[in-house]
Amino acid sequence: MAIIRDNKRKNFYINYKYKLLNGEWKNINIRNKEWTFSVGIRYMKSIEYDEIEKDKEKRKVAYSGGDTITVTELIEFFYQVRRSENIDNNTLYNYQLAYKNYLFPIISPTLQCEKAFTMHNVDRFRINLTSQGLSSRTINNKLTSVRKLIEFAKKRRFMNRELADEILDILEPIKENRREKNHTNFFINGEEDLRKFIAAFDSEEGSPEWRIPVLTMFYGALRVGEWQAIKRNKVNFDNNTILIDAQVDSFGQYKESTKTGMERTIHLPETFMRELEAYVEERAINQDEFIFLSVSNKHIGRNTVRRVVNRHIEIAGIAHITLHGLRHSFATRMFDKNYDVREVQAHLGHASMNTTMEYYIHHTKRKEKKDLSNLL
Repeated sequence: MAIIRDNKRKNFYINYKYKLLNGEWKNINIRNKEWTFSVGIRYMKSIEYDEIEKDKEKRKVAYSGGDTITVTELIEFFYQVRRSENIDNNTLYNYQLAYKNYLFPIISPTLQCEKAFTMHNVDRFRINLTSQGLSSRTINNKLTSVRKLIEFAKKRRFMNRELADEILDILEPIKENRREKNHTNFFINGEEDLRKFIAAFDSEEGSPEWRIPVLTMFYGALRVGEWQAIKRNKVNFDNNTILIDAQVDSFGQYKESTKTGMERTIHLPETFMRELEAYVEERAINQDEFIFLSVSNKHIGRNTVRRVVNRHIEIAGIAHITLHGLRHSFATRMFDKNYDVREVQAHLGHASMNTTMEYYIHHTKRKEKKDLSNLL
C-alpha cells in the first residue's frame, strides 16, 4: 500500500492491492477530493490504514449484494460460482468466448454493471450479434451466455432488478430457422448404410482394431466424452448393460458426471456384448481401468475418433455424417424398430424430450407418407 501524489489533480490518493474472489489481486485507488496537498503527507499516513479497511468493507458489501461491481469482477465471480457447481468445462469455455468475442467489443469490461448493461448497450450487442451471418443456433448460444450473466447479477443484486428484467426480454432467443438443421446427419439408407459402415472396418483399407470401439459408441448412442469415460467396472456382461455416469471433457479431464448431470444404464445387443467382452479379456483390462485408451494409455483424442469414423464412411461409400450423426443414426434405428420417444430419450440421455423429438421429426420426415384412405 502507498500514498500517491497526483500532481495533475493536485491531491493525494491511497493505493493498495485487493484480493478478488478468484484469488487474483487487483490494484485499488482510494480517492477523496478533500485530500489536497495542503492536508500534508503526515495526515495522509495517519488515515491510510483506516481508509483501506473501510474500502475493503465496502467491497465485501458489493460482492455480497447491494453495491455494484465492474463487468470484469462480475464475470470472475460468475465463473467462480459456476465452477463450484461443477459446470461442464466446455460450457464455461463457451461463455468465455461469447463474452470476449461478442460482448466486450460493445461493452467495456472495466465499466460498472449499471453503466455497462443499459438498454442501449444490450440492444447494440444483440444487433451486432445478429448481423454477422451466424446461424440461429450460434446466436442463441451467445444470447444465452449473456442471459446467464444478467440473471446471476440480478439474483445477487448487482443490478437493478427491473432493469435486469427488461434486459432479459431483449436477450430472448430468436426463432430458429428449421432449414438450418442438418436433416441428413444420419445413415440415409438406414440398415443398408449401417451394414456397409460395419463392413468397412474389415475391408482391406479398413482398421479392424477400431470396429469394437466405434460400434460401442454407435450402439450405445454415446457422446464422445461418455465413450472415453467407460471403465471396465461399469460394464455388466451378464445383463448386457453399461452404466453411463461420467465423461471426459474436451480438455481431457475426467468428470464423475454426464453432460446432463444424470446417469443412465444402457442396454446393448447381446451378440455385440459378447464381442466387447472378448475385446476386454484379450487386452486384460482391469476393473478400474478405462476400456478405450491409446497405445500410450491416454484418452483417445476426439479428432482421432473423428478421422477414423470419416475414413470408414468414405470406405463404405455412404453419405458423410458427423460423430453426433452416429447418435442420430441409432435414434432413427430405434424408431424404425418401434421404440417409443421415452425409450429413445432414456437411451440417449437427453435431459429434455424436446431434443428427442427433434430426432423423431427427422425420422418421420424421411418416411414415405402413408395412405390415409383407410381412415375414411
